[in-house]
Amino acid sequence: MGCGQSSLKSLDANPNGATASMIASMTKGELDDYQCPHNARIEAALAAAKDEIEQSKATSVWDEYEADTELIGRGAFARVFKAIRRSDQQPVAIKVIGRDTKAFSQQRRAMVTKIATMRTLQGHLNMLQLHGVFEDQEGFHVVVEYCKGAALLEQIHKRG
Repeated sequence: MGCGQSSLKSLDANPNGATASMIASMTKGELDDYQCPHNARIEAALAAAKDEIEQSKATSVWDEYEADTELIGRGAFARVFKAIRRSDQQPVAIKVIGRDTKAFSQQRRAMVTKIATMRTLQGHLNMLQLHGVFEDQEGFHVVVEYCKGAALLEQIHKRG
């Protein structure tokens, strides 16, 4: 695989670094084999995401956010709750991936990639904005902007 391959978007298309599809679709081994001048940026984004997760262990998500009992989503490995950021009373969504899930270690590796992708694309109008990530005895807490309204799939079904 090389930089000129047409299936990959140009990294220069995103002023903040690598494209989401590139980071999200590559494993560590694939990144090692990928001979591209942008590889260092991708590695840096992944390393920063790992550091962010490690540093988050020192702080509780509930120190900065007030939980709301409203469950706004549920998936195979996670639940999403509405919450309020204490500093400015802004609503946020907190995705909780519990340690009790069978695939937690897999989810942890995927979380690093997701955080790297979201941080790389931070500020893009079509991306959900990541406010923070926390890891504690309960699991992962991924804090993102709250988007009011129905889930995307529900909206698609409504429109036909």
